[in-house]
Amino acid sequence: MKTPDRLKKLIIIVLAAMVALSISSCSSVVELEKQAIVSAVGIDKGENARFKVCAQIFQSMGAGSSTPIDSSQTNTIVVSAEGNTVAQCMDQMSVILGRKLNIGHSKYIVLGNDMLSVPLSETLDYFIRSEQTYLGVPVICSSTTARDILDVKLKNEVETAIAVENIIRTAIEDGKALKTDLLSIANSRTAAIPIIRKEEPSQKQSEGGEGGKESEGSESAEEEDIKLLFEGTQIVNDGKIIYTASAEETEGYCWLEGKLERSQICLREDTDPLNVGIDLVKRTATVKRINGEYVMVYKLRIKAKLVDSLAYASNCGDICGEVEERLEKLCADSFTALSSKPDGDFLGVEKITRSVYPFTSLHDDDIFSSCSVSVNVECTIDK
Repeated sequence: MKTPDRLKKLIIIVLAAMVALSISSCSSVVELEKQAIVSAVGIDKGENARFKVCAQIFQSMGAGSSTPIDSSQTNTIVVSAEGNTVAQCMDQMSVILGRKLNIGHSKYIVLGNDMLSVPLSETLDYFIRSEQTYLGVPVICSSTTARDILDVKLKNEVETAIAVENIIRTAIEDGKALKTDLLSIANSRTAAIPIIRKEEPSQKQSEGGEGGKESEGSESAEEEDIKLLFEGTQIVNDGKIIYTASAEETEGYCWLEGKLERSQICLREDTDPLNVGIDLVKRTATVKRINGEYVMVYKLRIKAKLVDSLAYASNCGDICGEVEERLEKLCADSFTALSSKPDGDFLGVEKITRSVYPFTSLHDDDIFSSCSVSVNVECTIDK
């Protein structure tokens, strides 16, 4: 009789486990339905309070749509709230939606241009401290307001946040932008934030329209023509905009810092276009004192590979020379542009100099602003 008793106990335990699992799964579904999935967050200066925070909320059902994904309908809504703290704004939006905000799936956090005059750590403290936030989420800025970026509806895009995320990722891979996220901002007072710009469509009026009014078709076409573009890099330090770097200056900075492992350039654009892929093999940065002046010496060893054609394989020497000249000029121009700005020692020149010459007197000017640069690029072709 012992065996049947044990079997009964085992059956009871298994049934109890199954019931517990079913209850937990049901509660998880119910909990998910009570949450609002945030695709992106934007922060601007408030009109009546200190902050105005907006959130792009993903909807599984498009407005008026009978299917979960319908590209003809919008699958996101944007809500906003004002408050003296970001936390107050987030709480107000939760009340407006009647659901708890889930910020764990945010593709990026965008700051309005006016918000760069406020220390980033102070603005983003809510997200940095939140257990729900992924600290690797990109932080970008808008050339105007954050709301401008979140309001854009792109053609055939179910979720605009994904398109913006791809723009930033591509810019980083091409060396046109630096990766800036919550973690890097939490650990440094200086940040290089990618700038996103909204390009308005050209104003077109339909021919034969009554009173010059636009037809419904032209209005929808204009909405679809709106573009989001990467513009450059805003370098800020503790609530102060130090410099707005172009895409080219950012790329030069990336090469000097060794933060760019791979890139691609187009040679001879006016004659025979030739795309060349570049891999960074080795980078060294030292400082020398020549005739009483400090000179930063950068040595970049790179490997180039023809992307489109091998027709120029016989001219490898010429190709290497063109690549070397292009990168040397790009790096030197970026160094010169950055050194002309106050508080612009993003290349760590003073730190490197003091490590080599620990008893150096800085006088009135910092070493960075009076230091020249020498860039040497060695290029080989990988056939």
